[in-house]
Amino acid sequence: MQRLPNELWASVFAFFDLTDLTIVSQVAAHWRAVAFDQPLFWRDIIVQPPTPEILYWTSRKVAASLQRKVMLEVIITDEHAPVVDEIFNYVEITLSRCDSLRLVLPRNYWTRLANILARPAPALEQFRLKLLGSNDDGIEEPSLPADLFRSSSTNLRQVHLHGVALPSASAPAFQHVDTVILSVPDACWQEFDLRLFDIFPSTRALTLSGGGLKVVQPLPDRVVDAFKRLDLLYVQYYETENMVVFSQLPSAVIPEVSVIHSDIGTVYAALDQFSGPIRLAIVDLSPAIHVTFSSTETWIWRTFEETHSDFTPGNYNAAAVLEDPVILERVCQLRVSLSLWNIAAPFIPPNNVIAELMLYIDSKSAAFVALPTLAPKCPALQTLVLQARDDCVSVASNDIISLADLISPQAVNLELHRVLPQGDREGLVARFEGIVETMNYMS
Repeated sequence: MQRLPNELWASVFAFFDLTDLTIVSQVAAHWRAVAFDQPLFWRDIIVQPPTPEILYWTSRKVAASLQRKVMLEVIITDEHAPVVDEIFNYVEITLSRCDSLRLVLPRNYWTRLANILARPAPALEQFRLKLLGSNDDGIEEPSLPADLFRSSSTNLRQVHLHGVALPSASAPAFQHVDTVILSVPDACWQEFDLRLFDIFPSTRALTLSGGGLKVVQPLPDRVVDAFKRLDLLYVQYYETENMVVFSQLPSAVIPEVSVIHSDIGTVYAALDQFSGPIRLAIVDLSPAIHVTFSSTETWIWRTFEETHSDFTPGNYNAAAVLEDPVILERVCQLRVSLSLWNIAAPFIPPNNVIAELMLYIDSKSAAFVALPTLAPKCPALQTLVLQARDDCVSVASNDIISLADLISPQAVNLELHRVLPQGDREGLVARFEGIVETMNYMS
């Protein structure tokens, strides 16, 4: 077997998962060398939990990776971990070739870690630092040093900081970061740092999360101008605290704002940023349901992530818009997941102005998909769209015709995307003004 070239063995071992590679490495020294040289073995180095076995394999992966780029993730929850010196040694050894570094550890280790992070990290593209410890313990959040990574990380594009303050001065390593995530524990308030865009001048996507947000008013002009450069703002606070995004931050200038679980007041505040007709999408993206509003006049989107349990009558979150005819009467385009159709359809008012109705078929069945037998009237309908989420699905032509008859007596356009009509083709053609069929996925 040793006569076979390493390239051939490597091709065979490439089909193995990490467990298989570990097993075959014990067959012979030659197999061990080939197995350990597989990127699947050495590429991702995860130290969690820091047990002797994990640390043994960490040492083998670090050695096998040679001078190649790696992803290093270290998670320590014990404030008195006996092996912390060994773990920090691996951070120090690999830092110069890490393209992704994720560190979660108690605050009491910060001083030692900060000294290591002052070393160059020229390959780093993603950096996550989470310091464990309550903000209520009377200890201020430690600040990142301005000379982090010795200013060498010109490839760094994504930074996630939790429980750690921004540097006191501009950090050269952060000059090209375009995705910033700042979070605090759920029980804590987060103060909006007016220096945020000075530290991260290239930010295009910003995530803020915690118990709530405090914003100093009025915001300086330079901060307002920086918000205009954002493409996405993603927010996760307690339900009623999300209101601050629309009441105290200049969010109206941001194309896309996404909020996790909000009260209805926050939803209305977001809709106040829209004028004229709106598009509404209610899509099941388990484990969350996304309720997305978008403007037909400007390219702005407002998405609210809810749980399935929220979609019951009398709720106070984004699902409550289904009970507000004033909002629904503004909807000119409606997209609904098939799995949510029976929840959403009964709330659509008879005097709606829906011109395009999309049924998003999220069934995973490869067999025939049954379409709804109950549907609201849409007197302004121009186009009915059936869109499969994943693989192509088959739908009976007569079911499509019956659904169209329920919605509108008029001859409307039909679009089928990854949906294959079966049966009465002639009847389908006769029922609709025009038919478009594609293999496109939903955008």
